[in-house]
Amino acid sequence: MRIVYSLVFLLLVTLAKANDPIVKFPFTIEHGHIYIHLKLNGQDSLHVAFDTGARANLLDSKLALQLGIKASGSQTVQGVAGAVTMDYSSGNSFEIGDFGMRSQTFLMMDLDHLGDEDSPMDGVIGGGIFDNYIVEIDYDAYVIKLYEFRGYEAPADYEALKFSLRAFRIPIIPGTLFLPDGTSISGDFLVDTGASLAFSINTPFAKKHKLYSKMGETYQYKFRAVGNKNITEMARLEKASILGQSFENMTARLARSTAGVSGTTAVSGIVGLEVLKRFNTIYDYYRQTMYLKPSHYLDAPFQINYSGLSVKKQDGVFLVEDVYAGSAAEVAKIKIGDQIESIDGNLNMTRDEFHEYFQNAKGPVALKILSEGKSIVVNLRPRAMF
Repeated sequence: MRIVYSLVFLLLVTLAKANDPIVKFPFTIEHGHIYIHLKLNGQDSLHVAFDTGARANLLDSKLALQLGIKASGSQTVQGVAGAVTMDYSSGNSFEIGDFGMRSQTFLMMDLDHLGDEDSPMDGVIGGGIFDNYIVEIDYDAYVIKLYEFRGYEAPADYEALKFSLRAFRIPIIPGTLFLPDGTSISGDFLVDTGASLAFSINTPFAKKHKLYSKMGETYQYKFRAVGNKNITEMARLEKASILGQSFENMTARLARSTAGVSGTTAVSGIVGLEVLKRFNTIYDYYRQTMYLKPSHYLDAPFQINYSGLSVKKQDGVFLVEDVYAGSAAEVAKIKIGDQIESIDGNLNMTRDEFHEYFQNAKGPVALKILSEGKSIVVNLRPRAMF
């Protein structure tokens, strides 16, 4: 009996060690992205997006120049809207606290458009870590934990969901979209924590199901992903069923690109962080399984643009990059290039705080704006785009 007890004790100890993380590190959510800090080649703490959709490491090209990182060659990769050729640097290492990875290649490109002065995007990592470790993203504690594959057992209070890694080696899961006319359509969606959105619908899928007309009122949304400028249509999505839950009243991007990930028939689209953050998630690429437990974000309202503005923080003010047709901002006669200096007298908001303020406003919002060299005050009446 002593031998039996010893074996049981040894098994329990081994299991406990397998379920202990080899490292854990904090993260923040800023402008729809997960951010961590890492050191590259032993120098500087970089503000880097942690992304299930990133099959390659990225580094801002201007930062690479500052750090003295030189190109080893060039490579063509598939972006959201098509092929992009960029330089790369091989033989690098990075450290996140006590954890590190060597012999890392970083593609180098201008990432300035993906961040701002409050939240710069110095780089992107993801794929290599998910390939080599079980990754737990805890949105309640804002902590990421890494585990070894061998011997790992998911917590009993998490629900398992199988996924596929076909086509892109990014998790693909099923989902169902419910349309305004009462019909529903099902498809397969890439799990992309690096996508600052709820859903993006690929062009072939949108055309096949006539979504450009079925989704009702839309507005054009301009954005730039990895190297590509893009124009999509934003539409209101009545309801979606995914990850074992149903969600209502969110926006979805209807792609127009015929190339890249948005133009492929391999998947129907992308599910982004606006949905994914609603679940504390454990990713196990070896078993092709996600383990899910609702987070405190589960019932949070989805982010909807109530100002009609696209802005970027620059030199302490918000630079207006776009004004959407038919929006509250257009009615208030705000123009591209205007600089918003204060919002109801509030200074030094982040971009997230800016959009949240309009979404929660109960009445007109007074904006102090520098427009064509003149300082003016504009009253904007927030309303949803749909």
